[in-house]
Amino acid sequence: MGRTPSSNTVLRLYLIRHSETEANLAGVVLGQSDSPVTERGMEQARALGRTNFIRETRFQRYYTSDIHRAVQTTHLVLEAASRGDPMIRLEPRLREMAKGAREGQPKSVSDEEALLWRRRQNKDVELPLRETEDEAWNRIHAFLQDLLEDYASQSTTSGEPSDGRSSQSTDPCCIFVMSHSAILRIFLRRLIGDEHLYQHPSARFDATGHLYIPNTSVTILDVRGRDEQEPPHNSASTPHTFHVDIIQLTCADHLGETNSQAAYAE
Repeated sequence: MGRTPSSNTVLRLYLIRHSETEANLAGVVLGQSDSPVTERGMEQARALGRTNFIRETRFQRYYTSDIHRAVQTTHLVLEAASRGDPMIRLEPRLREMAKGAREGQPKSVSDEEALLWRRRQNKDVELPLRETEDEAWNRIHAFLQDLLEDYASQSTTSGEPSDGRSSQSTDPCCIFVMSHSAILRIFLRRLIGDEHLYQHPSARFDATGHLYIPNTSVTILDVRGRDEQEPPHNSASTPHTFHVDIIQLTCADHLGETNSQAAYAE
């Protein structure tokens, strides 16, 4: 990752949260553990796949977290979109943020309570990984940096069919990205900055100030490498490597009003 991405390389990222799971429905913390997708979750994914913008967008690559709920959602979306059998890249850096001792516990249980409970069950048991926000950001930042550097050096990937873009094209490279709520929230906060995120007309927040990211919601960002002379526009906590434009934020219109409300479960 030694080369600075060209400011002419624009990635259009379609950031999607996986479908509803049984744990989402039960109010259980998942993190990097897994839970089956519900019947409603399957229909959420199919509804997204039937949208015109998923059917008509010429994606150059498809990435998904390697956790099964994300992989399953990806396949359901693409099947509904009649995408055939594209190459789907399993990307560990898109995994959910690891939640440690709280994984598998009700959301009402604190870190301290979950840790105490696990120690009481078996004091010698190895605890699940727990990531800090910085650790989670580092891996998702590295994923984005690698994408930009790759597309700065080539217009298409060897062995994959061209989408019709020439090497001189100024059209963005459309990338399908399936991931999870907490890691997507960190990604957005660090890339866009809290101030810009809070001011966005489509942003919704819970009582603790967390951005709502409904199941199968889609956020579309145009991301490019920032010129050295270009002033940063995001938060001081963000490495000002990227310029980001929000095209769409956490849109779940494909779910309809009733199903959309259910999809807000974390």
